[in-house]
Amino acid sequence: MFLQNSAMSAARHITRGDRGVALIEAMIAMLVMAFGTLALVGVQATLRLNSDIAKQRAEATRIALADLEKVRYFYSIGAVAKVVGVSWDEITGVVVDDVAQLAGVASTTFSLTRTVTVPTNSTNQKNIHVVVSWNDRARQAQTVTFDTVVAATDPVWSALLNVPIKPSAHAQRVGRHPAIPVVANDLGDGRSVFKPVESGTVGWVFDNTTGSITSTCSGTIGASASLTTSTLGTCTVAPYTYFLSGYVNFNLRDAEVNLLATANSVFKPVGGGTVAWLIDNTSHNITQRCTVSASSTTASLASGIDPIISCIGVSPTQLVSPVDSSGDSTVSLSATDSEAPLWPALNFGIRFLDDAKPIGGIVSTACFTTAPTSAVAANMQTSASYYCAITTGGLRRLGGFPVPDSGGWGGQVNLSPAGYSDGGGVAWTVDTGRANYKVCRYTTAATAYTANTDHPAFYCRTTAAPKCDPVNDLIRTSLTNQNFLVISGSKSCPTDTALSPGGSDLVNSNTLQQQP
Repeated sequence: MFLQNSAMSAARHITRGDRGVALIEAMIAMLVMAFGTLALVGVQATLRLNSDIAKQRAEATRIALADLEKVRYFYSIGAVAKVVGVSWDEITGVVVDDVAQLAGVASTTFSLTRTVTVPTNSTNQKNIHVVVSWNDRARQAQTVTFDTVVAATDPVWSALLNVPIKPSAHAQRVGRHPAIPVVANDLGDGRSVFKPVESGTVGWVFDNTTGSITSTCSGTIGASASLTTSTLGTCTVAPYTYFLSGYVNFNLRDAEVNLLATANSVFKPVGGGTVAWLIDNTSHNITQRCTVSASSTTASLASGIDPIISCIGVSPTQLVSPVDSSGDSTVSLSATDSEAPLWPALNFGIRFLDDAKPIGGIVSTACFTTAPTSAVAANMQTSASYYCAITTGGLRRLGGFPVPDSGGWGGQVNLSPAGYSDGGGVAWTVDTGRANYKVCRYTTAATAYTANTDHPAFYCRTTAAPKCDPVNDLIRTSLTNQNFLVISGSKSCPTDTALSPGGSDLVNSNTLQQQP
């Protein structure tokens, strides 16, 4: 009874304005839920759109990368007969409106546009620009873009990756500058030492990082490979001194002449000397070394005008390259004649013609060669090396005025003919006759002007300008493999074509005339 009276009492206290509050609260809650539901639907739609775009972008990326791989997959530089699209020359722009795609990946169509351009400063590369475009679910345009560069490098070169490394003078650099000779001994303090003549007493100390000569030593005892700081002798600091080295080959075809009524040819290597060789025309071996008069010539000995005084056998006999036993000067030397020539080496020195003065140049040079000084030594020596230490300095022009130069050199490096000590000591001559010789330089260039490392006719003159650029072109580094080929004066320097690994031509033995 008490509870019933209390409920009735509480009901009497509810005013007219409090009626319907619960209904309003419920409606507000429903409205909030409606807005939340709409927002959730929008989020779901956005997520679905983004998911579609992600899948479409992944498929577009696959299509673009597949096209780039197709571009890179060429196995010939030039077009191949009856096979389309396998060469570098055939890489061109394309437009594909409906690209094939993976089934069920993307609910749209893709268009691919490939643009190919050739840079103005290079003809052996192509810039590739690939764009894949499509419309997403909301009909908005989407694209992915990729760029690459494809070089005109023969794919055959990739086969060299499978060729085992063969130890060589250029592969065994043991963490030193490549200009430093392999036989140079590392002193363990950032320096190495090398003797240009192993039997001599001169040593050159190199900086392992720069390859420059930092000091020259006299009284150096022992071979290069065994030298230490205690056996260097007396050393003098050599600022701005650079190393220059190379080898000299000899192919003297057409210098010899067929002896009358014999199967031999005669060859007098030095015009004013007293030594001649007899060559067996069949075996191409030098079989005898002969004494002749200084006034004789190869031609006069061959014809019998001048007699061969006496001969002794050569043991072992010296094999030479193919001869022109009839003295046929019309037979041209080919590239193979410059790759591995076999002829006795002539004696020579190195001569510098400083083409850079007065804007910087050579202060002094010290050169050594392994050229044979006697005809006896030349019998079994077919090439020779040379090594030079070049000390630089002088002046260079700055704003039109000469100022002290901290180093750098330029000019021409020639062979200086010398004679055999046992043949009268008379030097051989450089000229265009059969009794003379031409000097060719090994270079891949087509003209006298090329990069200094590629053995130009005039170092630091990479163009036909009459003088070197004193700031940019003077040589301030050591150079190796600056090589020469000596041939008969009646021949032309042999030339070679660019490398063609597809044709098994892995050596460019091109030469250009250096002297006269």
